[in-house]
Amino acid sequence: MLHDTPRIKTLYIVAVVFCASAAALYAYLLFGIYQARAARVESAHATAEAKREADEAFQIGRSLRENKDTLAALDAYVVHEEGVPRFIEKLEALSQTFGVTLHLSSLSAEPSTLSVALSLEGRFEGIVRFVRAIELLPLRLEIGAVSFVHEVGAKPEQGDSLQAPTRVTGETSRWSATMTFRILSFRTKAIKK
Repeated sequence: MLHDTPRIKTLYIVAVVFCASAAALYAYLLFGIYQARAARVESAHATAEAKREADEAFQIGRSLRENKDTLAALDAYVVHEEGVPRFIEKLEALSQTFGVTLHLSSLSAEPSTLSVALSLEGRFEGIVRFVRAIELLPLRLEIGAVSFVHEVGAKPEQGDSLQAPTRVTGETSRWSATMTFRILSFRTKAIKK
């Protein structure tokens, strides 16, 4: 048995190396399995997140399509910077409806406010109706000032029911007014960065 001692030592060394190799191989395989499982879980999370985002985008798109008429109606309550000429044309058409001559005195835009100053001429009744129509516009606005002036000695307009008394018979007064208002539902173009 004394002769077998180096042999036994060799066998022990081989067994220890074999066990260590087996343990290292097992650890390497176990690490690979955990990494593969983590990659699958991460991939499943990424796929689920992408699906959730796609579903959310689809829902938003569908909601926008379904509410297209409502959004268009709400957009009518706001004057956009590019819509200012159309708004002025609407004012001119409205003034013609009431037989009032309209002159745009000033127009100034700020980020959320459009300030407008108008000069009006016509019958008193038409000017009052025009001012009332401005107040009833479906916009958030604030009337700053309205002032009336009458001119004595003008020829009577047909159908003018409100005539200022004058000293000269057969003459009536012609009315003019100035009006300022601010549209608070005004939006300027967004600056792209």
